[in-house]
Amino acid sequence: MIRLLPDAAVERQPLDRIFRQWIEACAPGGGTLPPIIVAVSGGGTRAGLWGAAVMDQVLRAQQPDGPAPFAVSSVSGGSLGVAGAMSLLSAENVACHANGLPLLRPTADGVIPLAGDALGPLLGGWLVGDIPRSAFDPFAAVIRWPMGLRPNGGDSAEAMERGFEDLWNKTRLC
Repeated sequence: MIRLLPDAAVERQPLDRIFRQWIEACAPGGGTLPPIIVAVSGGGTRAGLWGAAVMDQVLRAQQPDGPAPFAVSSVSGGSLGVAGAMSLLSAENVACHANGLPLLRPTADGVIPLAGDALGPLLGGWLVGDIPRSAFDPFAAVIRWPMGLRPNGGDSAEAMERGFEDLWNKTRLC
């Protein structure tokens, strides 16, 4: 299920304009500032976790007058981690030199804010949605076929998405 935000359309800009804006924000004195470009590969959940951890370490390793991240490229599972990291970074409201992503690291009491239960909704979606649907699908197909209907939602993918959404909302409220 894809849910669109109202007024979410963003006008595309040429890369040279974006780069000039980055230079103005990150090197206002006109000095040399090499950009950091991060590439994160795919590979499922592990790539997502790895991508978020890499972004955290890159941000933590920055020096006040040193290189700053300019661009991030990612695919598949790595995109999930990068999207989460970039969302956290946007909440920091720091243009060039953030101090890492604190929601990815343990707090003083040992709790990692974004380390909630993401597997429970997936397993629940399998048990309540996917397995019964696959058992009864041949019968349901006979009923749906004359009407031209297709099954929509209520599966493990939707349950997992809602689980991530709930975890993110709980973290943002803290």
